[in-house]
Amino acid sequence: MAMGFISLVYNSQLGRYGGDIAISVYAVISSIMTFVIMPASGISQGIQPILGNNYGCGNYKRVMQTFRQATVLSLVLVLQEQRRMYAKRPA
Repeated sequence: MAMGFISLVYNSQLGRYGGDIAISVYAVISSIMTFVIMPASGISQGIQPILGNNYGCGNYKRVMQTFRQATVLSLVLVLQEQRRMYAKRPA
């Protein structure tokens, strides 16, 4: 809901000060950022049942281990995607 509200505010301000081209550029950038962030979001949603189950069982060591592994994996995926995007940027 917050992202929808932010997009509404951005679009209204971009329409007022930048016109149609600015709105189009924002839409493209927003779509690209969605592809960069989506793997990390999927990992965080995927580990929630694992964390909840282990926390409920009192296995706190495994909770922290899973959390660390997911954090590192998310970071690696996002940084790889960013590096790949910047490598394709024209000089």
